Amino acid sequence: MLNNKKTAIGFICIGLAAIVAAIIVSAVLRKPHSYFSTDIPKELDQAVARSIFSMNGVSASDTEVDGKTVYYAEIRDSEAYSSSECLGEGHKVLGYRDKGDSAEVYALCSSIGYGFRDGMFVDNSGSFCIPTLIRFDRTENGEYIFKEAQESEDGGEFVSSVKKMFPASLAEKAIAAQGDEDLRDNLHDQCDACAAAYLKAIGREAKISSYVEEDYKLLSDYG
Repeated sequence: MLNNKKTAIGFICIGLAAIVAAIIVSAVLRKPHSYFSTDIPKELDQAVARSIFSMNGVSASDTEVDGKTVYYAEIRDSEAYSSSECLGEGHKVLGYRDKGDSAEVYALCSSIGYGFRDGMFVDNSGSFCIPTLIRFDRTENGEYIFKEAQESEDGGEFVSSVKKMFPASLAEKAIAAQGDEDLRDNLHDQCDACAAAYLKAIGREAKISSYVEEDYKLLSDYG
């Protein structure tokens, strides 16, 4: 009889252990991705790119360049980009959290408007390396739909606004990134790639450049 009791207790313990293990596994599988994850899914990264155009009130078009999807937008009737005809975007994701039916992305975002001037396609307006919290809804088939975005404040409110929006460690990265010239150049290069895709789409060729940063004179400078 004693052996039977021991056997029964043993089975109960094994059963309880199996239940606990199942609960732990289930919790791990449901656990959202870390804020610090850098392996953002391709679909979510593309959704971030499209969302930047949505934030600027324009619709994105896309094309394939060297096996990668590049987005751009033709600008019409935009007060913010009145002298531009194309908008490009660049972004760097610092972290994200996937909640299953929704997602939050913490990113640094740039958007630049381009227009023709003296035969060149130059950037003439934009915003650069802006800490941005972007929220998405996720459909049953895994598509990310832009919901809303919050950008950092300017001037004296910049640091405090970033700390309110981002988790502490990501806020530090976002603030430090403002002095990272290599990162800013990379974001600018991403925008230039968008401009190049636009030129290809409309069948035109032109040098893509910034007349503010480069040391040259435009034909119009000579009167």
